[in-house]
Amino acid sequence: MYLRYADAARLLPECWLWHPEVVEELLWLMYAWHAAYRDDDATVQRAGDWHDRYRPGVVRRIQELARHCSVENHLPRDGQPAGSRPVVPLAEALAPIADWWATRRGETPPQPTGQLGQAAVRDGWAGGGRR
Repeated sequence: MYLRYADAARLLPECWLWHPEVVEELLWLMYAWHAAYRDDDATVQRAGDWHDRYRPGVVRRIQELARHCSVENHLPRDGQPAGSRPVVPLAEALAPIADWWATRRGETPPQPTGQLGQAAVRDGWAGGGRR
């Protein structure tokens, strides 16, 4: 249903399959379309929202996400495999923070240790105060 519309068809990059964020946008739009047209409680208001807000928003976001991309950009280069996953920043801090949120929120939260150095390197920040 996305490609029925000229603006969407023109702006969908050829490499859309290699962009998880584009695939998520298309999946969400499909489910919104089903809710607007096929669900037992579908309404004309949902259909109007789909046409006026949802579809144009997805077209705009897809254009922003992959505007200058092509299939060639997804080929391996510089010894890195194509499509390598991004590194989640500070992922090792997740378990202690989640535990604190879930079980000990009234106590002092875990303090950043090595994460501060990692964030400084990643962000090009030398430290020495608040950002």
